Amino acid sequence: MNSPKRKRKPNWTQDQLLLLAQLVLEKKNIIKGKFRTGISSKTKRETWERICLQINAAFPLVSRTPDDCERRWYALQSQSRIEIAAFKRASTATGGGSAPKPLSHIASVVYSVIGSDTSITGIEGATDPAMQMLMEIEGPNGIPGPSGGSHHPLPAPLPLPAPLPQSHHLPLPSVLLLVQGHHPWKKRR
Repeated sequence: MNSPKRKRKPNWTQDQLLLLAQLVLEKKNIIKGKFRTGISSKTKRETWERICLQINAAFPLVSRTPDDCERRWYALQSQSRIEIAAFKRASTATGGGSAPKPLSHIASVVYSVIGSDTSITGIEGATDPAMQMLMEIEGPNGIPGPSGGSHHPLPAPLPLPAPLPQSHHLPLPSVLLLVQGHHPWKKRR
């Protein structure tokens, strides 16, 4: 029952990862494309095989399989999303401080492939309702009134609530006892 141990392949180097990202960028329409006429699972599999052949030709000491390349791409994508999100968060932060650390070259290439789907940015082409209301009030060029756009008056303010009735249900000494920390409705020990 002595089965041979499978030997672990060496880790991917930065050069291998960069080449993988660049090759995926060249074929991103096929790899990221939805299944339709012209893009089938067979087409995607053949694309990963071609990427694998190019990586193995560039780095002949380590033999990678198409599955290795595909798995490493998705892991690289995940790692780069974290770096891209941190970069975006730091670059939009307010309040001074040092400039954000630039993206690594690999993360930049991965960002070119995945685009801006790393964070919630809203619906493309949609208008923010608050911005739309502001545009209706001010007009497209920021000038209020009829010349700047359709003039819609601001909504009327909500009426103030009626004043609360004066309550005289507690006599004055009870109020003083409550202030001092004594509660007349609790039993004393």
